Amino acid sequence: MASPGKGHKRPRSESVQESYEVPPNAVASTSTLQPTQPSHDMAKPSASRPVKKRKKPTAGIIYISRLPPGMTPQKVRHLMGRWGDIGKVYAQRRDAPGGYNPDALRQMRQKHISANFSEAWVEFLDKSIAKTVASMLNAQVIGGKKGDRWRDDIWTMRYLSGFKWEMLGEQIAYEKQAHQARLRAEITRAKTEQSEYLKNVELARSIEKRKAKKAGGDSSLLKVSENTKTLSKGFKQRHAVEKNTLEGQDMDGVMNSIFG
Repeated sequence: MASPGKGHKRPRSESVQESYEVPPNAVASTSTLQPTQPSHDMAKPSASRPVKKRKKPTAGIIYISRLPPGMTPQKVRHLMGRWGDIGKVYAQRRDAPGGYNPDALRQMRQKHISANFSEAWVEFLDKSIAKTVASMLNAQVIGGKKGDRWRDDIWTMRYLSGFKWEMLGEQIAYEKQAHQARLRAEITRAKTEQSEYLKNVELARSIEKRKAKKAGGDSSLLKVSENTKTLSKGFKQRHAVEKNTLEGQDMDGVMNSIFG
């Protein structure tokens, strides 16, 4: 086989594959790099950095020591709701502070009952608003439109620092138990006084009976003696007839005619 000369060209199909080693410090061309997907690691906060959570506001309670006559808890909620978000509202009745109310059933059956509340507790969802409202409205007129019922009445309120709504329930339960204990003590004392009174009445009756019995025996003796006197005085005594009188002479004539 003849060796190829200088003028002979190598066919294109028979290309010589040459390998190149890429040095480790070499930088690849940007044309050969494929586009990378956008990483979501930058959007996410790192685990080491704490996430700040929004702190939930603490509730605060306002104590209203006096409610105008006729003001209901619904009206208190409406008036206080102008200044902030309201949680719970509780109003204490003036006629029944706690315990058993004998007229409660009758009052519930009545349709038209004038509200008669003495004091109230209002819970604001934010205690800072509660403090502001208490300091702003205390000793101020309620106000309102002309002709409103409580326009000229005055608020009397204060903020209860550190007071929770659960404490109010405990306080109401304690006052109710104390009222029931006082009621039981009053009932016991009334029963004792009544039993002592009845005992004294029975003793007085027995003494009166003894006196009447003793006085009745003496009076019977007196009545017997008086009856004997009246009987002795009731019979007529015949007097002796003298002979010198006409009646005596007639009697002598009768006797002589009989005995000769």
